[in-house]
Amino acid sequence: MKTLAAALSRCWVLALFVTYLSGAQTPANRSAADTAWQTLTALRTPPASAAATPSPATPTDPNPPGTPIAPAAAAASAPGVAAKRTAVQATSATQQEADHSRSVAEAARDFYTRFPTEANAVQARKIEATAALNGLKSATPAQAQAALRVAGDFRHNQGNPPEDRFDVALAMDRFQSTKAQGGRPLHKTPQAYEKLADKLRAEFGDRPEVFRLYAGIANQIETEAAHSLAKRIIQMPAKAHIKSQAQDIIERHALLGHRLDLQLTTIDRRPVDLKNLVGGPTVLYLRSVGAGNPYGGLAALRKSVPVGTQWVYLFLGQPLASVTAAKGRAPYAGSICHEPLETMQRVDERLNLRTSPYVFVLNRQGLLSGYGPVDELATLLAAANR
Repeated sequence: MKTLAAALSRCWVLALFVTYLSGAQTPANRSAADTAWQTLTALRTPPASAAATPSPATPTDPNPPGTPIAPAAAAASAPGVAAKRTAVQATSATQQEADHSRSVAEAARDFYTRFPTEANAVQARKIEATAALNGLKSATPAQAQAALRVAGDFRHNQGNPPEDRFDVALAMDRFQSTKAQGGRPLHKTPQAYEKLADKLRAEFGDRPEVFRLYAGIANQIETEAAHSLAKRIIQMPAKAHIKSQAQDIIERHALLGHRLDLQLTTIDRRPVDLKNLVGGPTVLYLRSVGAGNPYGGLAALRKSVPVGTQWVYLFLGQPLASVTAAKGRAPYAGSICHEPLETMQRVDERLNLRTSPYVFVLNRQGLLSGYGPVDELATLLAAANR
């Protein structure tokens, strides 16, 4: 028995020693891993000069039905919100962001190299891949080749979670597709964007994140392309809430060529009946709660606004005091309307809208001629003014 006990004791000691050498979770290792992860998490916060730059991530879901519309993801970086930068400043900011992204990638690689058995090791590999891709905004050929290799390795490793592989694949394909379009934003090239989604669907199958991508694209691209894609989404085996978003797009498209039967009220209690507005064109600007400039990038579009354009600003669900305080900042004279949260007519639902800020444009006859995000307003006004 003593021999057996001694053997078992030796085995137990040996097991402890092997466990220690293999990086098991001793308190010291656990503490070091936690500290390293916290450091990596903090490092991922972008520098102040690049904080408003969108990253190549999956488009966020618009709000589910029955909830107030939310600020669009890129509203804070819309034209006119921040002071214009010179070309040199813009280049410097891009370089700074790219350098920071490469630093994040290196820190992520260091984490999973030091702590390969940590629960966060896979996430660190994903961070490395996405950060390396963000660094492509300003990279040497060697850096670009390395970044694409890292992203490709993560993307094609079947051992990684499919939703994480999809995120990296989307970032990777967005970069390559945008480059192929000469740097033109993908939402400005609907066919290329939809082709990208089709490619990812072929690779990853009918997964929720694939259908979210389709819905996100349909909510970004121009009216006719969005309508066509929405009809495709309805035929896909997507969840009900994705098809609901597509149905919203289809129903909003049906409003074109008709008057908007909306009765609004200004902050000084005057009625505004949109179906009676003629002689425009007329811009209906909608915004829900949100920080930053309440008028988004409207001021920057002044050269594109025809003489005689009428303006109706509608703030949904915001305190009357904040809307009143913002009245003097309106870039164009017009009617400042307000719908308190407690008495909302749910104009957002009646217009099948889930993001803001957003614009609807009426032509000179008072008929809806187009709609879209603020950065599409110049195009919408040109069409309405023909």
